[in-house]
Amino acid sequence: MKFTLAFLLLILPFAAQAQGAVAAPAKPEAMKPEPRLADPKLEKAEEDVRMSEEALAKAKAEQEAILRKIAAEDAAAERQRQREARIARCVIKAVMTDDEIEFCKVAYRD
Repeated sequence: MKFTLAFLLLILPFAAQAQGAVAAPAKPEAMKPEPRLADPKLEKAEEDVRMSEEALAKAKAEQEAILRKIAAEDAAAERQRQREARIARCVIKAVMTDDEIEFCKVAYRD
């Protein structure tokens, strides 16, 4: 048994070299890709793809602009809502604490 194991260990590198040489055969001339000839249909298809990519980019830019506009409108509405809430909380009284006075100053300044 030791002899068989030693024999296999000695033969293993030679077997790997033999498999490597068989695994990568040279390409025959028939398998090489042929150069592409100018095909008007193919050129038109490539142009359509480029145009559709440009259209997609343009649509994406328009969508982002609309989203920015909506976000700006939402932010303005939120600021207005907060301002109105501060003014509603500010009640002018004859006697007020310093904190209430400062809160009302900020509320009416904004």
